[in-house]
Amino acid sequence: MNLYFNSTPEIKHILKKLLDAGVNPDIPDKDGYAPLHTLTFQDETDKTEIFARLLLKYRANIHSQSNLNETPLHLAIYRGRKSLVKVLLDSGASFTAFDVHGRTPIDISLEIKNQYPTIYHLERSVKRAFETLCNNSWTCDCDINDFLNFIRKNIKKVDAHNIKCEDTGNHLSELTQSDICSNNIVLLLSIFLTVCAICSLSFGVIAFFYKYKQEIKVWLYARNICATFIDEEHLDEDKIFDIFVSYSHKDGDFVFEQLAPRLEKGPHAYKLCLHERDWIPGESIMNNIAYSVMNSRRTLIILSPNFLESVWAKMEFRSAHAEAMRERRNRIILVIKDDVLLDELDEELKIYIKTHTYIKWKDFRFWDRLDHALPHRRNRSFLG
Repeated sequence: MNLYFNSTPEIKHILKKLLDAGVNPDIPDKDGYAPLHTLTFQDETDKTEIFARLLLKYRANIHSQSNLNETPLHLAIYRGRKSLVKVLLDSGASFTAFDVHGRTPIDISLEIKNQYPTIYHLERSVKRAFETLCNNSWTCDCDINDFLNFIRKNIKKVDAHNIKCEDTGNHLSELTQSDICSNNIVLLLSIFLTVCAICSLSFGVIAFFYKYKQEIKVWLYARNICATFIDEEHLDEDKIFDIFVSYSHKDGDFVFEQLAPRLEKGPHAYKLCLHERDWIPGESIMNNIAYSVMNSRRTLIILSPNFLESVWAKMEFRSAHAEAMRERRNRIILVIKDDVLLDELDEELKIYIKTHTYIKWKDFRFWDRLDHALPHRRNRSFLG
C-alpha cells in the first residue's frame, strides 16, 4: 500500500504504526512517486519536515526516482518546499542526479530563482551543497563529463571555481573534455599503435616467408616441425617402397656406400627399392621399371654422366615422369651427383630440369633438402 499524508493529528501516529509493521517506505504509485515524492505535493506545514524525517528514519530511499527520473529533491525545489529541501539536503540528497529532461536539482533551483526572486533560501541550500563539492576532491576522468558540462554551464550562477581534481589539483571549471579524457586518449593511442605494430610485424613475417619460403620449408620439414600437417600415408598406403632409386650401375658404389645406408639405417629408416637388389628375377626390365615406379612413393633420380649413358636409366625417368603426370603429383626427386651439361640431356629431361627444382650432391644442405623432398611419416626426425 502507498502512504499518503494530510494534516490530521493522527497521521503521524498512523504512519509510525505502518512503518513499525514493516510497510515499505519506498512503495511507488503508478507514476513512480514514493512517499518522499508525495510529501512535495502536500501544502507545506510544520508536519512536512516531521513526516520526512520519520520516513528517512525508517530508511526511505532519499535518491528514489519517479517515472520521469525525478528525485524528491527535484520536486521539493520545483514546488518551493523550503523545509523539505533543507531536510533532504541535510540528509545527503544528491544534487547532481538528472531527471528525464537532463536537469539536476541545482538546474531547477537556478531556474526558479530567476522566476521567483523571493525564494533565496533555495540558493543558500544549493550553495551549501556546492560547499560540499568544493571541500571534496574529485576523480577527474571521462565519467564526470556530464558534471563538467553542468559546472561550465552554471559557473556564473554558482561559485564553482574551487572544485578541484584529486589527482592533479586542477580546477574542474577550467578543464575541457579532452583534458579529463586525456588518459583514455593515451590508452586508445597505445592500443592503436600496438595494433599497428602487430600488423606491421605480421606483414613483415608474411613477406619474409614468401621471399624465403623454400628455405623455410626445408628447415622446418627437415626438423619435423610441420610434418604433422603432411599426411600422405592414407594416399600411398598401397605403396610397398618409400623410394625407388634410379641410377646407373656405374654409380652403384655411391648408392650402396653413401646414399642407401643413410636413408635405410638412419633415423628415418626409409624402405628403398634398388634394382640390383629388389627387382624380381626373370621379369623383363620394362616390367620391373613399371613395378618399381608404381609401388614407390617417390622416384629418386641420381643424375650423372653415367646416367645419361644408360638407356634403361633414362627409361626409368620417363616411366616415373609419366606416372607423376598421370597422378598430377610430383613424385620425382632429382639429385645431380656430378656436373652435367644441359646440351647432353635429351629433350624431356632438359625440360624437366628447367621447370623443376633439383638437389646437388655438393650442396652443404644436401641432406636437409633431400629430407624435405622425401615422403614424410609422422614422428620422423631429420636426417643425420
